[in-house]
Amino acid sequence: PPEADFTFSPQPTDVFRTEIVFADRSSNDVVGWEWTFAGQAEPASSQVPDPVVVFPGDGPGLYAVELVVSTSQGCVDTARSVVEIDGYYSVYVPNAFSPDGDGINELFLPVVRDQVEERYALIIFDRWGQVVWTSGPDGQGWDGQQDGQPVKSGVYLWKLQTRDAVQGVNRAYVGHVTLLR
Repeated sequence: PPEADFTFSPQPTDVFRTEIVFADRSSNDVVGWEWTFAGQAEPASSQVPDPVVVFPGDGPGLYAVELVVSTSQGCVDTARSVVEIDGYYSVYVPNAFSPDGDGINELFLPVVRDQVEERYALIIFDRWGQVVWTSGPDGQGWDGQQDGQPVKSGVYLWKLQTRDAVQGVNRAYVGHVTLLR
């Protein structure tokens, strides 16, 4: 009987590098390959010895891969493995917003990718260091109000606390945002 085996790279990888190159390492008597790739991979299957596959890049995940090989005598063997696509922790914080009712840039909302949602906290301060607004793990953005009343145009300080879900590290960021009315 044949012996199915394969390798793939790069591993580990992340959501920005989801193209995986597979290399057949099966026994020399193999003449047929039937690959199956789970989870919306492109392509979903292949019959070549060394396929190149792109896995979804919209989030981290584990993707099952199966290779069934066959010989000219019809004997088969199967090898399975899992491709891991890691997350990529990133933070983007805008430096201005305009809650003026026109539907554009109405909220000040940092964008954090691959975080532990329960550990998210955003605090807004005025120029004297007084807390104007806070958000908890719900991840809501600031609408430019304090206690239901619009605040004046100007520069406000912010502090963002979050937890990196990729490395398991607590992170804190500070900066300023300009509110334009």
